[in-house]
Amino acid sequence: MEMASAPISRGEDEIDIELQVHCLETKAYSAVLRAFNAESDALSWEKAELISHIRKGLRISSAEHKEILRKISSDELVKSIRITSEQDGLAACNILHAAGPPKVVITSMQIADKLLLIGSHQKIKIIFLKSVDLFY
Repeated sequence: MEMASAPISRGEDEIDIELQVHCLETKAYSAVLRAFNAESDALSWEKAELISHIRKGLRISSAEHKEILRKISSDELVKSIRITSEQDGLAACNILHAAGPPKVVITSMQIADKLLLIGSHQKIKIIFLKSVDLFY
């Protein structure tokens, strides 16, 4: 029996899946840019290069990139969480510690041959309970 050949066409389901995947890619890229922007207005060469690689890997167009940057620049949440002082850093670390992790690194930067970290480490309090039999 001979199979009839028909042109292969993309169905609506396949296009819908591609659209959903690209939506996830755009959200991921936006999250990275928001995080970097919350840290600082200035980007290091390393972060700029990383953003370029992420953008290519997630298939973000120039128009999408510009639109995401426009939204981030007017995002009050990003502006409100920017760390500009030691007090801001401590407050951010405490918020993150409250969520669970005892070690928190907010950002890092290499200066010459030294690595500068902004972070915090909380000592874990362990309470031991001893079982005692009570006799009456």
